[in-house]
Amino acid sequence: MPTEADVLSWKAILSASAKLGNVMIIEKAALRAIELNPNDSSSYVMLSNTYAKAGKWDDVTVTKVRLMMKQKGVRRIFECNSIVIDGKVHQFLVAKEMDAGYGSNVHSKIDELV
Repeated sequence: MPTEADVLSWKAILSASAKLGNVMIIEKAALRAIELNPNDSSSYVMLSNTYAKAGKWDDVTVTKVRLMMKQKGVRRIFECNSIVIDGKVHQFLVAKEMDAGYGSNVHSKIDELV
């Protein structure tokens, strides 16, 4: 008996497709995951990032995804990584991919701490 894919199945497809860079499948999986769980920001972010990487900044796609989030009251949850050095916790918030300049600042700070 066939079963219908749940949100976790669609997010697994979304993640795998993102690694392969298949925009068409990413779009389908993200929209289906959003339909099944409209309050989860990760699918919106993955879709928006995909459009941006595909150079669709001038197109309405990135803006449309962000507008969908705003209309539904969905807020992006930022990731936080932490390390403990000499008993002190140092946290790094991740809001977007680091550009070259910011990345070097983080690496120099880690070198300083270690």
